[in-house]
Amino acid sequence: MSKGNGKLLVFACGPDGKIVHVDEVPNGIGCECWCPYCRTPLIAKNHGRRRTHHFAHSGRLETSSCSETALHAAAKQLVADSMLIKLPAPTLFDAMPDTSTLSVFSEVCVEHLVETIDGAHHIVADCFAQAPDYTLVVEIAVFHRVPQEKAAYLRGLNLPSVEIDLQDCAGKHTTWETLAQLVLCDPLRRSWIVEAATLPAPQQMDEMTPEPTVQLDTPSLRGEWTYFIGDKTVWVRELPYRNIKVFHRPSLQTRQIVEPLCRGRGYWDKKFNCWIVFDQFKHSLLHDLEEAQGL
Repeated sequence: MSKGNGKLLVFACGPDGKIVHVDEVPNGIGCECWCPYCRTPLIAKNHGRRRTHHFAHSGRLETSSCSETALHAAAKQLVADSMLIKLPAPTLFDAMPDTSTLSVFSEVCVEHLVETIDGAHHIVADCFAQAPDYTLVVEIAVFHRVPQEKAAYLRGLNLPSVEIDLQDCAGKHTTWETLAQLVLCDPLRRSWIVEAATLPAPQQMDEMTPEPTVQLDTPSLRGEWTYFIGDKTVWVRELPYRNIKVFHRPSLQTRQIVEPLCRGRGYWDKKFNCWIVFDQFKHSLLHDLEEAQGL
């Protein structure tokens, strides 16, 4: 299997049915992973240096359908685990900013059955997300764009719906971190299917979060921060694309304090066992971590 042929499989179903990346499982058949499309056992090939890490089927060749299905499943799981996405640019809500606007959910259901108004038909939403004041359908386009019939049903229900386009990503080497940027943030990959007039405009990030007590332009604080929370040191590091990485050594006491501060502001990076917090929340998170010291 050659790199870039549209069949590269980097996501798969793990032993518990959750989607995993090839770099977070044991090498070989011992990874106990299987293909979400054809249900065939997979072999993890993640020890090589010359070839791109990938999963290979046991006893059959890879197909584009396998890589597309795996990417589709990974994207849906990412929305469900992160419980947030950035909304598309507004068309009806002039007050909604084009950037730095996130929709944070209280619950996300994957493959959710939605009945039409007359009850005669139904559609299956990739992700059915509940925010405090509204419901949002999130559709992931990998195989093809949302069919016209499905879009018509969503419009008939006046159900706010967003489509995220990943058609050019299937079969390519993608990490969880890269996929999170594409699915949760990239403004060029999202568009409204239904932008209902009842959907409230989310608050801007600077209205939701206070300014930190620390001065970010202080040389000693530029780019890296450390806090002692619970019984461990918590390291915060600014990433090249301005998001921040939050990590600490294993500690239940520290995790119980830090995790609630990061949840809803970013996502958990399974490969590196750390939180990635979006840059919109940097100031407020640093403020909250400062306040949490000594707890």
